[in-house]
Amino acid sequence: MSPKLSDEKLAVLGAGKLGGILLRAYLKQGLFVSNRVVATVKHAERAAALAKELGITVTTDNREAVKGADIVLLTIKPQTVLEVLQEIAPEIGADALLVSVAASVPTGFVEQQLEYSGHCSLRHDGNLWRDSCQHPSSRSCSHDVRRRGPDDCP
Repeated sequence: MSPKLSDEKLAVLGAGKLGGILLRAYLKQGLFVSNRVVATVKHAERAAALAKELGITVTTDNREAVKGADIVLLTIKPQTVLEVLQEIAPEIGADALLVSVAASVPTGFVEQQLEYSGHCSLRHDGNLWRDSCQHPSSRSCSHDVRRRGPDDCP
C-alpha cells in the first residue's frame, strides 16, 4: 500500500449506522477522496440517497465494491459476516487490508473464510485494535496495534 490513505481505494461494506459514521468522518477529515471510495447498503433507495449525500459510489453489490479495493472495512452485523465473507472472497485482492468491526467475530474466523495468505486483517476487540498477519512463510502474529504496528509481524 502507498504511504497516503488518499491514494488508496476504500470499500465500506455496510454503510449503516457505524459504517456511515466512520465513512463520513474519513471523508470529512480528507483521509480518503470521494472518487476512491465505494460503500454498500442493503437497499437501492438508500444507496441512491447516500451517494447523493456523500458524493461517492454506493451500491448493493458487495463483490463489485471490493474489486480493486486496497482497504475493505466490514461494518456489518455479526450474523451476516459469514455470508458476506463468502460472497466477497473471490474478489479481494492479495494485498488488500481487511478491517472488521463486527462484534464477537474473531480474526481467525475471517481469515479462514477468506483463506488468507499474505494478507493482514484487523478487528476491534473491546478498546483495542488487534491485527493478524498471515505471511507466506506461514508465521502469524496478533498484537495490540496501538502500541505496535502491522509491520511488526515476522
